[in-house]
Amino acid sequence: MKTPNQLYLEVRDFHPDEIIQYLADHEDVPTADAQERWDEMLKFLVLCVTGRDAHAPSALVDTAWHAFVLHTERYEAFCLAHLGRFIHHRPMPNPVAQFQNSLEEVFTSFPDSPVRKHLWLPAGASSDRDLSLVGDCEDGGSQCIGECAEVGCHRVTSRRTEPLPALVAFSAA
Repeated sequence: MKTPNQLYLEVRDFHPDEIIQYLADHEDVPTADAQERWDEMLKFLVLCVTGRDAHAPSALVDTAWHAFVLHTERYEAFCLAHLGRFIHHRPMPNPVAQFQNSLEEVFTSFPDSPVRKHLWLPAGASSDRDLSLVGDCEDGGSQCIGECAEVGCHRVTSRRTEPLPALVAFSAA
């Protein structure tokens, strides 16, 4: 089995310009910022298939995942060709533990590619204890599950202690 770093090095050059531009337009950010989110989202997807535990992306990384999922044919083809399985995006009521798993692994799993901390830790966070939560990947069922963040169906809160409500599921079947 490949390490997260090995798999990321294989997929990091996958940059579909039309999806990255969609992300930039939809999030009203410069293309360079959308590209950074995209790169961190690829790391998250790699952790979903190689990580030890369940995972959840940060709110900003999740925006790139949402943009990718909305381009279903490209997303499905990427998952199957590069990750070995389709990674589902579904809601989860309280992904605190999964987000902490992601923080621990993302900062240690990619020595050949610096992690952009500003995309993983919420604004003003002094440590990984100040959490902004979205998403989840339950590797036990080989499925990623997503909680939304901030706009539309999205909702993000720092230092959240109560569970988030379940939202609409994204799934292939």
